[in-house]
Amino acid sequence: MLENYDNSWHQVGSERRAYYFNVPPGRYTFRVKAANSNGVWAEKSVVVIITPPWWRTWWFYALCVLTLTASVYALFRYRLSQKIKAFELRDTISRDLHDEVGSTLSSIGFLSSMALEDVDTNKEKAHKYT
Repeated sequence: MLENYDNSWHQVGSERRAYYFNVPPGRYTFRVKAANSNGVWAEKSVVVIITPPWWRTWWFYALCVLTLTASVYALFRYRLSQKIKAFELRDTISRDLHDEVGSTLSSIGFLSSMALEDVDTNKEKAHKYT
């Protein structure tokens, strides 16, 4: 008999083996009753502990949860850093465009004032000769 799995006694005759298949992990007591040639009965028991495979242990489940949590966190951090880089690039481009437009406007203003001064000096020269 295998207590906590098969609680009934089995008559096996002269067979010296016992087979149990698909026994789940746990703690069991294997009991044997036997008689010697004089007819004296004796009972023996052996404690059998079946450990679960490593992928069914608490530490493996904890490791899976930890790995999943770390992966989600790493993905979140990566996406956040990519968004920050995109905002920094937009800020740099807008700053460069603003500086370029400002410098172009300054150049236009400077050239316009030079052109106006040139027109004024040409008018003065034209008045001198007439």
